[in-house]
Amino acid sequence: MFKRVLATVAVVAGAGCATGSGATIACQDLQPGGARYEANMDELARLAQLPDGTWNRYHASAVSDLCSGQSKEIDSLTADGLLDIAAAQRLAAVLNKPYTPRPRSPADVTFGDVRQRLVRLGTCNACADNIARYVVERPESPCAGLARRALAGESDAINDLMADPQYCKWKY
Repeated sequence: MFKRVLATVAVVAGAGCATGSGATIACQDLQPGGARYEANMDELARLAQLPDGTWNRYHASAVSDLCSGQSKEIDSLTADGLLDIAAAQRLAAVLNKPYTPRPRSPADVTFGDVRQRLVRLGTCNACADNIARYVVERPESPCAGLARRALAGESDAINDLMADPQYCKWKY
């Protein structure tokens, strides 16, 4: 998953949405390295009402996926808690691209929710991913127990979790 997210975002031409000024944002305007790529992404973030009107690499990946018709990749980002479903739908609407999120399983919801809460708590993204896997797939593990206590607000558990214990490193 991380390889895909870190890969160069490649975008193909597609239809766009008119802005209030009459200009349009289309897939061909959102090619990384293009002269106005960042300005166009900023405008897209504003039009799609992304949080604080800003975008990140997950939004950029979603735009690439929408423009190339790869909705399964967007579903992976939303299931992992890296991209909000509503944000993906708003991006699709602005770009005039179809996107229907797949129904999420209880495990997807739990994983994404736990992962997001851990990041908000202050863990790194990779750490949050590892810990959330323990919570979902091995709920009786010491790491899952520590995570539940940390998410409940126990300061000692939070400190222990921030120390990135070895037993919370998922074996892929």
